Amino acid sequence: MFVEFQPLVTAIFAAVLYSVIWWAAKNIDPTQPSPSFDFLSLGATVVIGAFVGAFAILTGSPVSQMSIETQLAANGAVIAVIEKILKTMYRWLEHRYVGEE
Repeated sequence: MFVEFQPLVTAIFAAVLYSVIWWAAKNIDPTQPSPSFDFLSLGATVVIGAFVGAFAILTGSPVSQMSIETQLAANGAVIAVIEKILKTMYRWLEHRYVGEE
């Protein structure tokens, strides 16, 4: 049964890994003191990467760095909207159930 889902799992893993590497390169600078770790930003990046990997394999793209980069670039506007929606929902839920910080 896993054999049927193996390309999908591989694509999701590859896209998530690439997204985390991209996030780390953007947010971690060893020459500067690091601000507090932002789990929200990393979490949104991982979720978006998983969706991009799933979308790539379901549309028939091969699993490669170039394919993942192409999908990220081609769907940039959709990714930005989804990320904004996820962040807004998270902040609303946090404000509603946890209270103001």
